[in-house]
Amino acid sequence: MVVSAPSSTEELASEEWKEHSFCYQCLKEADAKLKSPMQQSDFESVADYFAVEWVHLSDRTRSVVLSTFTSMLDGLNREIARILMSSPVSKVTPEMCQDGKLLLIDVPLKVFGEAGLFIQVLWKHCLQRVQERRDIQKNARPVFLVADESHLLAVSADQVFQTTARSTRTAVIYATQSISNYLAALGEHSEPEIHSLLGYLQTKLFHQQADIKTNQYAAELIGRSRQFLVNANSSRLPGGFISSLFGQSPSQSTAGVTETFEWEVQPSTFATLRKGGPPH
Repeated sequence: MVVSAPSSTEELASEEWKEHSFCYQCLKEADAKLKSPMQQSDFESVADYFAVEWVHLSDRTRSVVLSTFTSMLDGLNREIARILMSSPVSKVTPEMCQDGKLLLIDVPLKVFGEAGLFIQVLWKHCLQRVQERRDIQKNARPVFLVADESHLLAVSADQVFQTTARSTRTAVIYATQSISNYLAALGEHSEPEIHSLLGYLQTKLFHQQADIKTNQYAAELIGRSRQFLVNANSSRLPGGFISSLFGQSPSQSTAGVTETFEWEVQPSTFATLRKGGPPH
């Protein structure tokens, strides 16, 4: 539609352009449809953009806008993304999850690369949007969203969705190897955002882990408790054996108890948990 938009006022008035332009056919069809006042206002804004603003842009500005827009969409027009996401008629929709269907997005990044990333992130985002606008009074079926290696698919919208996920009856399960993976994916400055996301994921399972940040986070999450540390000291006087012959004590011992707040589970504990698979 954008590629077939008019590039000049002369082309806009041309009957040949109107006959072959997909952009014109879309505008003509939209103009003929019955519209609400809000839709009519939106249509007029779109028509004004193509008929007035677009044609009066300089050639250089228009080419920059066009190349930026088409390059942004290019990933959806290639290979598996074109087949799965850009078909004329969709047979699979996120709403199917609300009817008890299971949707498996089987496009691993190791195989499909950037196209697999596009597809998985788009599906996750679309499901989040569908869940947010559904009426749970009419359909209260719980829906779950599971993402393995979730840091590879992490976007800022995840944290926003998670703030209201419970009210949409959506159970979210994210698996990742470490918190550092999220920091690497979203950047060091995103740490508050990451901790906000983790805070809304109520149930957490920790396995054997060598990442310092993750182990420290797990220890802090479990927390500290009041603990009592016992200390003892023993010292021997000079000439201990000789002194004992004359009734002097050969050694001195002291003991004490110190109250402190210490980790319930030390961070190092997580590094010593069992690993998957048989020994060796």
